[in-house]
Amino acid sequence: MKSPLWWHRWPCEIPLPRSTKISRVPFALIQIPEVVRNAAGRHKVRQTLQGVLSDWAQKPATWIETPKGPIVRDPIREQPPFVSISYAAGEAWLGIALGESLGVDAVSLEALPDWEETALLYLGEQKVDKIRDAENPPEAFAREWASMEASLKRAGLSLSEHQNFPKSLILTAKTKSCIVAVALSSNPSDK
Repeated sequence: MKSPLWWHRWPCEIPLPRSTKISRVPFALIQIPEVVRNAAGRHKVRQTLQGVLSDWAQKPATWIETPKGPIVRDPIREQPPFVSISYAAGEAWLGIALGESLGVDAVSLEALPDWEETALLYLGEQKVDKIRDAENPPEAFAREWASMEASLKRAGLSLSEHQNFPKSLILTAKTKSCIVAVALSSNPSDK
């Protein structure tokens, strides 16, 4: 089955934000290879972000660093861009949406030995049953986990046990090394 989620592998031509039949929110997802989650990796992601936003806005991009990541100062085409970043399996995933919030999360497909215990605490019994019945339970867990984390990021919420996560439109894809999920508003008035 072809995934409705598309992305650009950096370096590439600067991607334009686009909407799809599934989501009217214009967004771009960029895969940045060979990134470790450290100061040098964050710098590489910020350079990519600056290049993309400067191209979209036709002027230098500026943002404020916060504990939750960069917040862009200047609007692009009169729409505030929202940024979400995730790191997994030696790469970074950078999501940028215009006008509405988004969340991006990636989960490595390396061995996940304690997935069942973790899923019970955070995803609930219904999701655990669905994961157990899946053809590949660790991969199904990674997909559910990435979807939950992306949804929480979109809403600006922290992870906690036994919580319902916010309703979002979730797009997922599997790469060679991870599952990546993007959460967007489920309808135009859900910001």
